[in-house]
Amino acid sequence: MINMSVIRYGMRNEVGVRRIKGVIFDMDGTLTIPCIDFVKMRRVCQVPEGEDILSFAHRLGGREKKICFERIEMVELEGRNSMKLQPGVWNLLNFLKENGMKRSIVTRNSKEAVDHMTRILVDSHQDESLRINMKPEGVFDKVLTRDFLPFKPDPAAALHICKDWGMDPHDILFVGDWRDDLLCGGAAGNVTCLLNNDKNVDFKDLAHLNVDSLHDLIKIISDGFSIESYDRHLNSK
Repeated sequence: MINMSVIRYGMRNEVGVRRIKGVIFDMDGTLTIPCIDFVKMRRVCQVPEGEDILSFAHRLGGREKKICFERIEMVELEGRNSMKLQPGVWNLLNFLKENGMKRSIVTRNSKEAVDHMTRILVDSHQDESLRINMKPEGVFDKVLTRDFLPFKPDPAAALHICKDWGMDPHDILFVGDWRDDLLCGGAAGNVTCLLNNDKNVDFKDLAHLNVDSLHDLIKIISDGFSIESYDRHLNSK
């Protein structure tokens, strides 16, 4: 007997079953292996304990703000030089493309970092069987960096993409590796998925879905899944 109290997702056209139509990805630690030293970033920017780095930088004025962002970019560049892709990223992007699902990035990083990542992504695609042959600017349908304000965890970026795509937020999957991703997608009404690692265990309960690899996400979307509500992020307080 079907449990009508849950929200069901699947790939087939079934009555009462929703379908994921697009995916929003975080970039650092989600599409890539974590490579940014945020401890160092906080130290060199002199961010007070417990305060968000970007929020701190934005409330500075004039020369102090400029210097702070230069230091942020310095640490990001160090990470960028050792950037590696998450295993399975091409398989997942190919799966989404073949099934007509849009793909986007919402990141607190810079446009330069996204451009660097997409160049690595395209250059790494040597397997002709995967059948994605795109230029860097064509890998994702929409990209929003920290230039889009307000940035994560505010849901504005996710809602902007849903509106741009003309899609119900409930039909969008938001995939990330950190609390900000889950709060952003959750508050927008998206289905949220945490890519597990040894540093984000405390955030597992905030996500609708948890996966250990991007490969796992293909099976979950293909096989279908159920969630109890869209309000998991409300448990964050």
